[in-house]
Amino acid sequence: MKNVKKISSKNQKYCKMCNVNNIKKYYRKIDFMSNRKYTINKAAGQHINFNHRLNIEKSWNGYINALAPISIKKFASIMGLSFESCRRELKRGFIGETIMLKGKRIYPEYSAQKAQNNIDDGNMEKGARMKLKIHIAERFKNLIINEKRSPYDARMIIIEEYHAEEIPCLRTFYNHIDYGDIGVLRGDTPYHPGRERRKRKPLQYAKVLPNRRRISERPVEANKPTEQGHLEIDTVVSCKDGKGGLLTVVDKFTKYLIVEKLDAITQECIIKAIKRMIRRGVLNDRIIQTVTTDNGCEFSHFEELEKLFKAKVYYTHAYASYEKGAIENANRLVRRWYKKGTDFNKVPRKDILALEGFINSIHRKSLNGMTSKAYCKKIAN
Repeated sequence: MKNVKKISSKNQKYCKMCNVNNIKKYYRKIDFMSNRKYTINKAAGQHINFNHRLNIEKSWNGYINALAPISIKKFASIMGLSFESCRRELKRGFIGETIMLKGKRIYPEYSAQKAQNNIDDGNMEKGARMKLKIHIAERFKNLIINEKRSPYDARMIIIEEYHAEEIPCLRTFYNHIDYGDIGVLRGDTPYHPGRERRKRKPLQYAKVLPNRRRISERPVEANKPTEQGHLEIDTVVSCKDGKGGLLTVVDKFTKYLIVEKLDAITQECIIKAIKRMIRRGVLNDRIIQTVTTDNGCEFSHFEELEKLFKAKVYYTHAYASYEKGAIENANRLVRRWYKKGTDFNKVPRKDILALEGFINSIHRKSLNGMTSKAYCKKIAN
């Protein structure tokens, strides 16, 4: 579907003055499939109208037909134009090619209609002045390509860095991404759409150990929490031949992520990792209210987990990872830097902790544009 808009009536007036028949109507077209509404380059030749071009055609062709060649510089002074404007205008409407003969240039005739068609074709692509300044576009590209941030997060960082300047809305950035004129394409942004979601399987309970609590028994406040303390935990495994992995813990309300390296995906390593989190001071047992996890064997020792967290542990249905969507989204962020096939045994622990800090510094739309770190400080104050 395309939106068609007529250009000004000036060109139509000039066409009538020239008595040109069967001249196509010029339109400016905006393709809604690409959402293109802005342009970088301004169409040239706007200061010379069709009447001027007719005068140039009559004068220039008069010199050519009388076999009295004239230089472009001298012709420009006669017509009252600058040398560069005259040179570009003649080049735009030349019928044929310039020939070199005995060290002199033999120029072809000039067509006013050809030059006007060239200008009108440029007008078809012309839009409003581009809202993105060059330095902002370069910063946005660097944040997306090099730092692997989302467009929303990149825009929030730019607002903080260039707070004195007016930054366009997020839709404007996506328009330029769709058109590809700032060096960022759809495939360069994280979570590129296009893949169909798998259909959900019917809910089914996994094998239940004695005294294990199901997610259906979890308090209603944990579904859409309005306060801290409702945690979700999961593991990120290494490649097929690798060892170890990561233990990830996220607070559903603040989206604050905690990551620890695992030597192996076992119950003992899970307990050691949680104890390291407690020693680091990132787990505050006074505000932990519920803990939700899946039915993996590494989390089957729920009694020990409840002693460490000092809170009740609940288990999701089998094959229903969407029931703990907060930790799945957090793992998705981790996979943005460590793709599937990574052997975490070869990744230093300091890099994992650095990644934890980086993810918690990402601006979240669900937190009204704040980062998880800033949101936790706001709540604490």
